[in-house]
Amino acid sequence: MFRIGEFCKVAQVSGRLLRYYDQIGLFSPEYIDPSTGYRFYRAQQLPQLNRILVMKELGLSLEQIKQLLARDITTDEIRGMLLLKKAQVEQTVQDELARLHYLESRLKELDNNQSAKGPDVILKAIPTQRYLSMRAIFPDLKAVHQCVGTIYRAAQIQIDKKYLSYIMFVVHSAAFDAHALDFEIGHLVDKAVKDEVKLPDKHILRLSELPQVELMATVIHAGDPQDIHLSYRALATWIEDNHYRLVGSGREVFIELPLENREAVAEIQIPVVKKTSSVN
Repeated sequence: MFRIGEFCKVAQVSGRLLRYYDQIGLFSPEYIDPSTGYRFYRAQQLPQLNRILVMKELGLSLEQIKQLLARDITTDEIRGMLLLKKAQVEQTVQDELARLHYLESRLKELDNNQSAKGPDVILKAIPTQRYLSMRAIFPDLKAVHQCVGTIYRAAQIQIDKKYLSYIMFVVHSAAFDAHALDFEIGHLVDKAVKDEVKLPDKHILRLSELPQVELMATVIHAGDPQDIHLSYRALATWIEDNHYRLVGSGREVFIELPLENREAVAEIQIPVVKKTSSVN
């Protein structure tokens, strides 16, 4: 058997923790010498201690752990709980990395405030377009990206590729709300393909015609989709400097989707008209 100091070394926990667990009846030594009070532990107790440490890391209270041990929770049950927690931690890491990238992007915008050159804006007319799409309120950009992937894969399977053009967003949101994104997402198509395409998530793409737009202010965004606000800012500055105003829903046409770790190439399109007065 191991004395408490020796057991601490092999178990990689503190003696204070072991004494406390013994005090509350959660994990006790195998033997306590009645004359000296020395605590002794066996190596066979290590799996039980590991269970306690795992469940504590999962966020369970010591009282909950005690109840689970009393009903002899199985290793498979603990493994399932641990895998669920692992997935939650991984998601948290991904969310924090996305948040970090967003902050870096905003810092980049501040750094470029004085030095940014004017964007290559093109004014053009957009003809009537066939559009196979669905509209929804998305809770965040992650949900938008997931929807794009679903639409892309479904269209590749159900429609002859020679009739598929670019993935496009129509931005219906009257004002930007990162937690309520009113987007229409779909495929531009080159001919009257089927009227409906059913998606695995039960949504349905429906064929419609987007009306002609006489004048679109457009700019190409190439890079990370999370940096697209930089291109919007540049386009907005150009629109204001050249005395135009916005007159409808904007569009984002993805020439290259950010799939398989590729960067996105998208044309931002905003319908505009010339202001009658430069003061407006």
